[in-house]
Amino acid sequence: MSKLLDGLNPSQREAVMHETGPLLIIAGPGSGKTRTVVHSIAYAIENGVMPEQILAFSFTVKAREELRNRVKEIVEEEKGHHINISTFHSFCRQVLREDIDELGNGYARNFKALEENDQRRIVKDLMHINEQQVRAEIEHIQSYKFPNPGEILDFIKKCKAREISPLNAAPYAPELHMSEVYVEIYKRYE
Repeated sequence: MSKLLDGLNPSQREAVMHETGPLLIIAGPGSGKTRTVVHSIAYAIENGVMPEQILAFSFTVKAREELRNRVKEIVEEEKGHHINISTFHSFCRQVLREDIDELGNGYARNFKALEENDQRRIVKDLMHINEQQVRAEIEHIQSYKFPNPGEILDFIKKCKAREISPLNAAPYAPELHMSEVYVEIYKRYE
C-alpha cells in the first residue's frame, strides 16, 4: 500500500484512492482538504496518470499557490510543474482567450476581466453621470432615495448569475418601485 495513504482518515483515504471521473471535496476549514487533494494528485501520478492530465482548482490565488507548493513538495519538481493547478477564474479566462472566436460577435482575445473594485467604480460612475438624467427620464423616481452603487452592482450580479438580461430584469429589482432605475443602470453597465 502506498505511503501516501499513511496518516489519512478513512474519508481522506477514499478520496485519495478515487480513480475515475472528477472528484469534488467539500469540507470545513482545517479539515485536511488541501492535504487530501495533494495526496490525491501524488497518488494518481504514482499510479500512472501523467501530470499534464491533472487539473486542480481552487477559489483563491493564495489557495492555488499553497496547493501548488505542497504538490511540488510531495512529487518531483518536474512533474509538479506540469500539473495544471489554477483558480476557477484564471482557468476560465484562459479557455475564453483560447476559444473566444467560438462565441462569435467579434469578441477580442485581449478582453479584461473586471475586478470587484472596477465593477463598483463603473456603476458609481454611471450613477454619478446619469442620476439626474435617469431621474428626469423616470418621473416618479424624484421622491425616492437613489440606490447606492453596491445595491445596483448586487442586482446586476444576481441577474447575470441567472442569465437575466436587462430587458427581463425589472421583476428582480430589490425595490420594485425603483426597478426602472436598476434596469436603466444595468443597461448602461452592459
